Amino acid sequence: YFLIALFNVAMAFFFFSYHVHEKTILIPLLPFILNIRYFKSFYVDFVLAATFTNYHMLVEDHLQVQCIVGMLAYGVFGHVVMKHFRKAWTKEKVVPVETEDKKKKKRQSSQEKLKGLIDLIEENYAKYGSKLLPIVMMVLLLADGSVKPPEKYPFLFHLLFAMVGFAVFAVVFVYSNLKMIYSYRKDYVLEKKVMEFDIKKVLGKID
Repeated sequence: YFLIALFNVAMAFFFFSYHVHEKTILIPLLPFILNIRYFKSFYVDFVLAATFTNYHMLVEDHLQVQCIVGMLAYGVFGHVVMKHFRKAWTKEKVVPVETEDKKKKKRQSSQEKLKGLIDLIEENYAKYGSKLLPIVMMVLLLADGSVKPPEKYPFLFHLLFAMVGFAVFAVVFVYSNLKMIYSYRKDYVLEKKVMEFDIKKVLGKID
């Protein structure tokens, strides 16, 4: 949960600090790389959204072609690699707490509910969000290059690009905070089991 906490602190700074520049998303990306195992289906899309929100800055430097080609290559290659990673990673399981204590039972049930919520977000995003996001990005990229925005709203496409990025960032931010809380509680249960472990009983059973 420490690695996820690093990302959460960086994202909180990005979301709620005053007058944050678009390129500040590079700061959360650094700890995000360390959490590839824990974000799974969000990993590739988050990096693409971070690049997508900086698209108009790259247009000013005449790098729009390089940006689009790079995003396409990264998106295809990234999803292929992540499929192989998912096969290697085992799914996390809630550690059962064998006790009659009511407080510990409540903690276990809340942990299971939290895990269920995390799985629900991840499954729905994998089914709908990850498939919808590339379509939305392509439509906005084509519209930005071919459709002239209204005179009253000259930065309409800038706003739409930022909204898409914010939607992805917000979902990942909520997911990562839930993941951090769940990881903490899971480690707490493991720590309690270690503290309650009696080696003498185990050696007695072996004898």
